[in-house]
Amino acid sequence: MKTPKPRIAKDTPMNIRLETELVNRLDAVAEKLGIPKSTLIRMLTKRFVDHFDASGGSIRIPVEFAAESPHATPIPVSPSLYAAENPPVYPTKPKK
Repeated sequence: MKTPKPRIAKDTPMNIRLETELVNRLDAVAEKLGIPKSTLIRMLTKRFVDHFDASGGSIRIPVEFAAESPHATPIPVSPSLYAAENPPVYPTKPKK
């Protein structure tokens, strides 16, 4: 029997609709990186919001993330690096 992987607690679930082609491309990237698609989307969303905030609330579309940008949020290239930088947080049950 497999041991379940530890899960990182997230505060708010969010449903989005994406084109099938984009979902397929996200699947391919996530598989290549060896991370879940939800982790990839979370990492990219964080980087976008960090970039937006650092740009003073303005941004050009399409977004171009330059690696040398002073406000670029690095995205780890391996699940182990991501896990090391984002340790699991487990919700605690209130004591009765």
